[in-house]
Amino acid sequence: IQSNALAIDNAAGTETMAAFTEDGSVQLRFNNSTKFETTSTGVQVDGGLTVSSDYPTINLFDTNNNDFRIQNRNGVLSFVDVDNSDVVRFAIDSSNAKNSMAGTLAVGTLELADNAKAKFGTGDDLQIYHDGTNSYLQNLTNNFRIESDALRLRSYTGGENFIVANVNGSVELYYDAVKQCETVSTG
Repeated sequence: IQSNALAIDNAAGTETMAAFTEDGSVQLRFNNSTKFETTSTGVQVDGGLTVSSDYPTINLFDTNNNDFRIQNRNGVLSFVDVDNSDVVRFAIDSSNAKNSMAGTLAVGTLELADNAKAKFGTGDDLQIYHDGTNSYLQNLTNNFRIESDALRLRSYTGGENFIVANVNGSVELYYDAVKQCETVSTG
């Protein structure tokens, strides 16, 4: 068959099931509605796309070798960085509703709704959250350690110190931005 345009219609001629246009699109239709269409930039899918196999996979390769793979293996949906030794960058495990992420959060900001918790550790040992009124940093096991050579506990504007601690130096306590107490080398 040679043609600049070709349509495959139903037997009654009332619906187009597929349409092919030279230097243009290819359309596949369901009930005379385009569901799959090639475009100058790729493919347009209208509706759902089902990938079915033992280990369904979608490969996303770009021309700059920034390639990723989305896969579902044994109930774990993973986003895999193909260019970095198949490192799993994000995974959702349907068996225990735990999510994991590796690498750097590239968007710059992680926003969580009120009462949504950022949990760290296998047993969710460290939790950070905001309940709409108050903010919480909870350590549920052993010691909570803050390690630094200089520690400042300040007002949210940064205008007032509450506590200032310096390695090999003083610890200072403040009231209304005025130092009230300070440790020195002699006591």
